[in-house]
Amino acid sequence: MRRANHIEDDQQEKGKAKTQFQPSLEEILASNCYMTVEDQVEIDILTRYITYRVEWDLYELCKEDGQNKDLIWDDLVLFMQQYRPIRDAAMAVVRMTLNDFHLHGHFDFDVDEIKLVYSEEAKGERDDILHCAGLFSTDEGHGVIECVLLWAEIAQYRFLIDQGKPISWQQYLELLRQDRSQWNKVVMAYHDALARLDFKPAWNSCEMQSAMKQMEVFGDG
Repeated sequence: MRRANHIEDDQQEKGKAKTQFQPSLEEILASNCYMTVEDQVEIDILTRYITYRVEWDLYELCKEDGQNKDLIWDDLVLFMQQYRPIRDAAMAVVRMTLNDFHLHGHFDFDVDEIKLVYSEEAKGERDDILHCAGLFSTDEGHGVIECVLLWAEIAQYRFLIDQGKPISWQQYLELLRQDRSQWNKVVMAYHDALARLDFKPAWNSCEMQSAMKQMEVFGDG
């Protein structure tokens, strides 16, 4: 019974900590305080990768439907570069996929290895650059990536609160500044989340069917 009492006491303390310290999402966003990645080159690479991924998922869907089985990657990229509605549709797919992840996805703070998978077909003239149609301005791309980073920080913070650690949002940010291992967990988790994004469900949604029909132009070639 003593052990049961200790467990009950622990649960009560965790509940107190959660109630006392966990701010709402609105309060966190209103604080305008969160950790960012200093290496802007890393953000540019991730933005390029997400751009490639949303276009590659469209490419695979086009080839899977049979009508565009002879489509090659360079032709799709060229078409997207010339046809603004498809680029707009791709950006909408990114937003839909991120919203779905925010509602139903999860961050893995135990992941220790990330592999950004890409096809050799999509390599540019330089091996370190993926060939794809640009979708976002620099600021827009950074905003997309840093949004996922912020979600990862909030998820880890809430996990700490759920574990009964009495820490405010500002104290949590200070922890990330001081404890490299905690910060690395956040970085690995948001990299992993970006790598796991699946854009095909959004491309296949009713909202995107009209955009998909535009790709029938390849059937004439």
